[in-house]
Amino acid sequence: MDNRKKFDLTSTFIVILVLSVIALVVFLGNFAAKNNFISLPQINLFNKAAKSLNPNAYYFS
Repeated sequence: MDNRKKFDLTSTFIVILVLSVIALVVFLGNFAAKNNFISLPQINLFNKAAKSLNPNAYYFS
């Protein structure tokens, strides 16, 4: 009269499903970022305009 095996199988299936969905979201996010489907902020430490709070500031040097 022990239902432990059925519970373990169900919880294992749920954990595998959740982990696979998380892995799929991470993979698709990286794929979209690499192919410019989404735009991520670019960090440029050597450009003064990139560190400025004014997005329209351009420094030509």
